[in-house]
Parts: sequence; structure tokens; C-alpha cells
Amino acid sequence: MLLGVIYLLLPNINHLGDSYGYGASVKYGVDLFQPHHLLYTWINYLSYNCICRFVSIDALRFMQALNAVGAICCLFVLRKIVLIQTGDLNKANWLSIFVGCSFGVMRFAVEAEVYIFPIFFSLLSSILFVKYVVEKQSSYLPFLSGIMATLSCLFHQIHLFWGIGVLS
Repeated sequence: MLLGVIYLLLPNINHLGDSYGYGASVKYGVDLFQPHHLLYTWINYLSYNCICRFVSIDALRFMQALNAVGAICCLFVLRKIVLIQTGDLNKANWLSIFVGCSFGVMRFAVEAEVYIFPIFFSLLSSILFVKYVVEKQSSYLPFLSGIMATLSCLFHQIHLFWGIGVLS
């Protein structure tokens, strides 16, 4: 997907202060559990340390690349949700391109900020619930949907409201 290439090859160079804070936390292994996004820095720290065994890379650049991959995954899950709901492949493709080109997605796909991963887990929660409701698949899907909604809340607490919306 062209958007994925753009996200990966054109990372942001005008970082916000939060990005520098997250990058320093990941690089030096400090303040890994922050209250309103409990898992974000910790997961990045674990991933960064695994990758650093093989490749020398800056923590901030690594986090940007991870967010770019996360944004690509978000667009694929969104596309699948639209495809399940409408059955129209053309509509699903155009909507995912439209969303992928939106300022919010592009801004945080190329930055070391926290927002992409909670959206990914919220979308996973949504697709599992949609599969349960629309396709009448197995009864464990609402449970898995709840787990994904919980993970999204652990990445950023504001996603509690997404979970409430999905499960209500």
C-alpha cells in the first residue's frame, strides 16, 4: 500500500515534547508505565531492545516506524470492517485511502506518539464484535472483543469510551 510506504519513508522531523519524552523513556528504560497510557512505552521498550540486538537504530525513529506499521494495520482492519458491513470492495478501498490520508492518521503514523496503537486495538475490538453480530460466528468473539477493548484502554485510557460504545 502506497500510504504505508509514505508513512515509513517520510517520518516526522518536527517532534512534539511528548515524543522526545517517550523516546527517552524507551532508550534509557525509565518511566515505562505512565498512568494514562500504561502499555505504550513498555511495549516500545521491549520491541526496541529486541531489535537493537540486531540493528543499531535510534529509539525515536524506531517508534515512528512501529507507529507507521500500526497505522497500516489500522487501515487494513478498517477496510475489513467496511467490507463486512457493506460487501462493497470499492467503497472499502476508497474509505481506507480517505482515512489514511486524513490529517490525524498521517500526523500520528509518522510520529512517536501514543495514539495509533489504541486505535488499532479498538478497531480489532470492533471487527470482532461486528463478526459476531453480522456473521453470527462463534460465541467467544464478544469475549475477545472485550479483551481488545481493554488493551486499547491500557494503551490510552480515552479508549474506554470506544469500548463502551462497542459493547453497548
